[in-house]
Amino acid sequence: MRSSNADNINTARAYKEWATTIPNEHKLKEAYKSGKYVFLIYAVSKSYEFQGFARMAGQVTGNMRLWRNDSNIKLGGSFKLEWISDIPLSFNKILNMT
Repeated sequence: MRSSNADNINTARAYKEWATTIPNEHKLKEAYKSGKYVFLIYAVSKSYEFQGFARMAGQVTGNMRLWRNDSNIKLGGSFKLEWISDIPLSFNKILNMT
């Protein structure tokens, strides 16, 4: 999952919740319904590193208690997360992974 800023990632870590964009909402709902586990890797745009990864801990709902549509990005619903790791990892560290 890509975020336009680090504040969104920090909020997601603190409250264990993520708001998805409208285009991704349907994909995430389907993934959650069809699989036992859905893991998501998080990164901030232009940061050149991953900020961590988490498991979806609930279905996407319309509850938007933490998130606002205050930018050009139109948000859909939000869902609960279980963070597995929140340690940053530079893209350069995994260049040779296949």
